[in-house]
Amino acid sequence: MPRRADESFDSWRHRRMADSYSRAMQAVFNTSFTTTAAFVSTAISPIMPISTFGIYASICIVVNYLFVISLTPSAIILHEKYMGGFGPGGPCWVNLLLAKVGVRALPSQDESAAAQGGSEAPLEEKTAVAHASVLQSVKADTCVKDERGQNGGANGAKQLGDEERASGVVGGSLRVDRSPTAQAALAVDDKTEMLGRVLVAVFEYEAPPSFPVPWLRGAKLLSWGCVLGCLATGVTLLAYASMLSLPVEQEQFLPVDHVVQRFTDGSVKFLTSSGDSYPMMNLVWGAKPDIKRPNFDPYKPDDNRGKAVLDKNFDLSDPQAFNAVADACAKLRVKTCGKSKACDPLGTMVRPDSVTCAVDEFETWHLAQYGASATDRGQGGVTAADFYSRLLTFRETTTPAADPYGSWEDLIGVVDGKFAYLVVQGSATVSFQAINGDKGELLEVSEELVSELEKPPTARHVLQVSTLWVWYATNVALIEGMITGLAIAFPVAFLVLAAATQNLLIALYAILSILMIVGSVLGVAQREGWSLGIIESIAAVIVVGFSVDYTIHMGHMYDHAGKHLGFEARHERARYAILKMSSTVLAGAITTAGSGSFMFACQIVFFKKMGFLICVTIAFSLLFSLFLFMPLLYVAGPAGNCGHVAHFLPCLCAAPSTSGASNGGLASAGSTGALATTAGPVKAHQNNSAPARL
Repeated sequence: MPRRADESFDSWRHRRMADSYSRAMQAVFNTSFTTTAAFVSTAISPIMPISTFGIYASICIVVNYLFVISLTPSAIILHEKYMGGFGPGGPCWVNLLLAKVGVRALPSQDESAAAQGGSEAPLEEKTAVAHASVLQSVKADTCVKDERGQNGGANGAKQLGDEERASGVVGGSLRVDRSPTAQAALAVDDKTEMLGRVLVAVFEYEAPPSFPVPWLRGAKLLSWGCVLGCLATGVTLLAYASMLSLPVEQEQFLPVDHVVQRFTDGSVKFLTSSGDSYPMMNLVWGAKPDIKRPNFDPYKPDDNRGKAVLDKNFDLSDPQAFNAVADACAKLRVKTCGKSKACDPLGTMVRPDSVTCAVDEFETWHLAQYGASATDRGQGGVTAADFYSRLLTFRETTTPAADPYGSWEDLIGVVDGKFAYLVVQGSATVSFQAINGDKGELLEVSEELVSELEKPPTARHVLQVSTLWVWYATNVALIEGMITGLAIAFPVAFLVLAAATQNLLIALYAILSILMIVGSVLGVAQREGWSLGIIESIAAVIVVGFSVDYTIHMGHMYDHAGKHLGFEARHERARYAILKMSSTVLAGAITTAGSGSFMFACQIVFFKKMGFLICVTIAFSLLFSLFLFMPLLYVAGPAGNCGHVAHFLPCLCAAPSTSGASNGGLASAGSTGALATTAGPVKAHQNNSAPARL
């Protein structure tokens, strides 16, 4: 921002900061809000590590935003005022550092004016020259051919600028803002905006009249090619993302070649059998489904886990209860999975020879030891006291037939020296490595079995328990958390985009780009052989927050070009947005991806994955924002007031003024064959202007 000839440095600094602050605060708030909303969406996950990660990250983003809007501007002002900035008057260590690397300190405003042999040029002349420059780049197709403005030099540019400010119209569709600040904002630096100029040249390339396909002549082929290419890439990777499977084992924390991980894998491989891959299905009597956890803290899961509530009415010595348990053992051995293929090839819920039933073996032992049934209640038969005394003797002196080296300690439960509960178990036919759908079907079969069991008053409560359900519940929570997070993050992103750009069509294009980014990131994860674990479910949600940043900057600048600078045609707005923001977006991508790349050196797999996903997310965000979102705006973006929220919510916001607005180059492209949009009244003086080709 140039300094006025009669303006003090303090006033100039404050004006610069006020202009920068007003522009940046809204953009930074929008990106910070969407990213925070994405992390907050993960905070509602029932899985504690994911929830705490989301809470911590969202707090960090909020604190960072507060520092950016408070500490950073203050530090800049203090540095400029008391340390002289980074020019020749700055601190000596800055100049020494610049001299070491061979960089010459920039001259101050006064030195620059003195070197030019006079005072600083007036603001009007500077803005006229800057405006003439941007007319040459932004209005190449529609600018007015003025002989005085084509002569070059400051005088010609100043005459053109004066005429434009007097008429209020440039090129038939550009409404020039009378504000000097807005005119100065049109200046484009040839060096820093090289990327933008290249992109503009690519997106505005049109098929020549000699193109072999007649209906494509004059169309922006490269823009459409970018759109179709990005959509094809996004849809393909989205299809791969739909193939992501749920994890079948615990998350691995270290690389496979790490010495600790190699020891763990070797122990599992050589010290376990193939049967260990199949969990045990347990039927439990003597406990109620309620667990008392008065002081349980989910953030300290190892403390105060609670106490099981025992069923005081459970009496195994009662013949009805004893026979009900024996009947349950028989049903467990033969229970089939019906039409479900989860239990194939055996077709049964558990392996029939793996069922360990304490009442069956106790009955056999009792007959051999005492010559009578354990439930004989006739005259001189077994009393309840004798039953439990003999049961405890059986527990201490025998072992299960299926596990000669084991014991009954976990199956015949004793609390405070008295019998309390009984467990019947069998090896499931569905392994830990089975897909989550098979686990869910087996869960339904097990619940069906419990509903079929006899439940006399002395054995009313029967629970089915398995470690398999822990993995099943975890996988279900991962999916539900991801779906819920996406259901929150996408609408929030759309609302923020609509509020920032005040245009529903721009917000819709941005959401399409974000959907392609999310699908592409998850598709790459699937191609890497990853499952939908903790890190992937987190990434699916936070990618929405990360990917909004670049599209919202480009969309905001597209809207800014029309609302504040008077550009009405879509190609003018898109060209302005690219020239102003492409280098900024690229710089942001480099810094964010660079910060994530440092995690590649971590030993813990979680952080390596997170670094990889951050870099992939930034790469796809940059790709789709520049080569899908912007080409879409070039060929089908809103022109004039098309898509403005004021047309849909007239009671909440006033419709934008259409005075001086036109789409006199947007009506129809004629022989160009390109799609055109009309918005706003067409004035008489605009009918003579050349139509803008799309």
